[in-house]
Amino acid sequence: MKHIIFAIISILLTGNVLAADNDPVAEYINDAADNDVTIKIPDGFKARKLDGDKELVINPGFHTRLQLPDGSIGWIYQIILESTDGNCAILMPIAFFKPGTVTALGTHVKTEIKASQNDIHCDLKKHLNLITGPDMSRYSMADTAAVYPLNMSTPYMGKYNNCTGIYLRKFAHPAMIIKILMTDNGLAHKEKYLKTLFDSITYGNTPSETGILSEKNDFNRIGGLLPL
Repeated sequence: MKHIIFAIISILLTGNVLAADNDPVAEYINDAADNDVTIKIPDGFKARKLDGDKELVINPGFHTRLQLPDGSIGWIYQIILESTDGNCAILMPIAFFKPGTVTALGTHVKTEIKASQNDIHCDLKKHLNLITGPDMSRYSMADTAAVYPLNMSTPYMGKYNNCTGIYLRKFAHPAMIIKILMTDNGLAHKEKYLKTLFDSITYGNTPSETGILSEKNDFNRIGGLLPL
């Protein structure tokens, strides 16, 4: 399989390795809890570990000036939630990240949108719904939520033609870049799937000291310029 270079991903991966004799979904949920994030499997969905050869690449061949020429825009996902009717899949990102590096990932969100539009100079505001406010109870208790459509040049897993990106950000907590994939039939229920996702993730209010210190990291300030 062609080697895919994922922007910034090499510095983000957690040191935790899922043991073959353990339940990867349970470990994922436990890792999230260790980072003050609660994840529950929504009704009507089944969770499993995602095969390593099914990375999601946005617009293969597109690259920014900051990438190597053979690089691609994408993200590595660890857990997939599949609806029992086969019309929706939710890709959950690798849990959860090295301390001190990723409380913000806004730069990557911007790059995904540019790749989706095949335009490095596209107007991000036209393609991004940024949600913030005093009451974020409908949005996983994040400080900021972003929802953005992504064009699919190739159906994911041969069936999902439609994709929506979701970005969740809370002070001193790990940011999350999630994907909701839908068949053409599932697209009609996109708002329901978004609600399902937001209801299945809840950020807590007890950040770690490491998370608080990471907010001072230059990488995170750069990542949050959207502001994300």
